[in-house]
Amino acid sequence: MHKYYNMTTIASQYGNSNAKTTSTQLRNNTNIAKLNKLQLAIYDLKNKIKSTNKRTKVVDENLITKAIKYTIKWHGDQKRQTGEPYCCHPIEVASIVLDYYADTDTIIIALLHDVIEDTIITPEEITEIFGEQITLGVQSLTRHRNNNNKIGSIELMFLLGVTLKRHLLLIKLIDRIHNLQTINIKSVDKINKIINESEKYFVPLANYLELYYPGVIGVIGVIGECSAGLHI
Repeated sequence: MHKYYNMTTIASQYGNSNAKTTSTQLRNNTNIAKLNKLQLAIYDLKNKIKSTNKRTKVVDENLITKAIKYTIKWHGDQKRQTGEPYCCHPIEVASIVLDYYADTDTIIIALLHDVIEDTIITPEEITEIFGEQITLGVQSLTRHRNNNNKIGSIELMFLLGVTLKRHLLLIKLIDRIHNLQTINIKSVDKINKIINESEKYFVPLANYLELYYPGVIGVIGVIGECSAGLHI
């Protein structure tokens, strides 16, 4: 069973009015360079939400803040292979997703996308807190199926494509791109498998979604750079 973070500690990082340190104080009083990995991921996402809502108020910051808290609580003390807190990954994925699709439910699903697959949390628990639509989105991104078999990433991507769930395909693509950033910690065989999959399936998916990073570097370019640097 995973250790849960204390909710008071979590709240202090997100602007809870009862917490000793609010996110506003964090932005105003702390040198960003001194933030740890998790704090920086939170800061970036929250800052991006505020910037988005300045242009047009389309994202519910309170609901997303709630989802951030539960992402940290439910992933507990899980670590990535890099040694960083696992919850950094879904928070950073959600932040990138927001660049392309400013939708509250989609951002929450991105935050929770690994909860069913990688923790003891059940769909019923997610529904109780976030509602059925969020749960259905998270379940659609979960590779563990009812018979407890685990399907591959490519099979999951095709299932999402058949059901025309573009917002979930977006999350899946960003999830893959984010994972490519730390691919060097894996074995040579695993690196080759991931790179080959990315070139064969995820580059066409990026084209299908007409998805490009803000600025001059596109999603396809990111995968291409990983391929050039790590293909063995």
